[in-house]
Amino acid sequence: ESEIQTQEIALSDLLGKNLKVTYQGYSTTSSYQEGNYFSVNAASGNTLIIMKINVKNTGKKNAKIDLISKNVTFYGCFNGTDRIVEKKILGTKNLSTYQGKIKPGKSIKTVLAFEVSKKQADEISTQNLQVEMDGQMYQVTM
Repeated sequence: ESEIQTQEIALSDLLGKNLKVTYQGYSTTSSYQEGNYFSVNAASGNTLIIMKINVKNTGKKNAKIDLISKNVTFYGCFNGTDRIVEKKILGTKNLSTYQGKIKPGKSIKTVLAFEVSKKQADEISTQNLQVEMDGQMYQVTM
């Protein structure tokens, strides 16, 4: 078997120095709303998987996160099936477009959204995250 090995990258390394990343699980929903100014809806027969990711600054200085400039795209693999490209949401909590500072000792809650069929969402046993950066695909470890 000549399966191409995807390099691994820790999500904390992708984001920056002195950051601790914790995966807080996922929820499924037909629409995702952030505050009262932003929402995204799944197409009929589909559902959104919202992966929740906590990022904590463990350092002594402000941690700056700027994933827009890194031009990353996340992919979700659920039950080991095909990669699903993230649904880029313009909310301030969206990890792939997050820009901001985290003060020392503080945490932010971020999300990644994926749209899948309701049937697929009902049967999730495994979730894997991959990220494409500079044309290279990485397996993300939390």
